[in-house]
Amino acid sequence: MKLRRKTSLSACSNERSNPKLPSCLELCLQVARFSIFPTTRAPPISVPEVLIGGNHAEVTKWRRQQALEKTRRNRPDLLPSE
Repeated sequence: MKLRRKTSLSACSNERSNPKLPSCLELCLQVARFSIFPTTRAPPISVPEVLIGGNHAEVTKWRRQQALEKTRRNRPDLLPSE
């Protein structure tokens, strides 16, 4: 006996029969943006505002700064002395 999986196309066909249901595109594009990331074993982690903002250039700049700080903390011998 062969089992068949339901495809997402069958879910999309419901939008024609019931316009109140969200379309597949809307369902796929839903993004959760947490200002405080919930954790189960540790206290909640606050997410920096730059990551929530959506400006890719600022996010890249922030990530580079964080990487340099971590390198400076863990392996200062790899960076030129100031």
